[in-house]
Amino acid sequence: MDDHPQHRWPEIHFHFHEAPNGDVLARLDEFNARLDANTAGLDANTDSITALRIGTFALAQSVNTLEDTVATDLTALTNEVSENGDAVDSAVTLLSSLSQQIRDLSTDPAALQALADSLDANTARLAQAVVDNTPSATPPADTGDGGTPTP
Repeated sequence: MDDHPQHRWPEIHFHFHEAPNGDVLARLDEFNARLDANTAGLDANTDSITALRIGTFALAQSVNTLEDTVATDLTALTNEVSENGDAVDSAVTLLSSLSQQIRDLSTDPAALQALADSLDANTARLAQAVVDNTPSATPPADTGDGGTPTP
C-alpha cells in the first residue's frame, strides 16, 4: 500500500447568475430574425434554381426536337430542289432539240405539222403537271364579323 493516503475532495460547482443584458438579448433576437430571413431567402432561391433547371432541360429538349424537324425538312426540300432541277434540265433539253428539229423540218410541211402537234401535247402535259404539283392557296378564314378575313 501507499504511504500517502488518498484524499477525495468533494466536487464543488459554481454558478453565477447575472441578470440578462437587454441590449445583448435584443441584438441576439435581431440576429436570429435575420438568420431566419436569409434561410427563407435561400429556400426561395433553391426553388427558383430548381425551376430554372427544369425549364432549361425542357428548352434543350425542344431545341433538339426542332433541330431534328429542321434536318428532316431540309432533306425533303433538298430532294424537291433536285427533282425540280431534273425537270428544268428536261425542259431545256426539249426546247434545245425542238429548235433544231424545226430547222431540220422547214422543208417538209407535214413533218413540221406533226412536230407542232407533238409540241402542243407536251405543252398540255407540262401545264397539267404544274397545276397538279402546285399547292393551292388556302383562302383566308372568314372572321364572321364582316371584317377582313384573317390568314
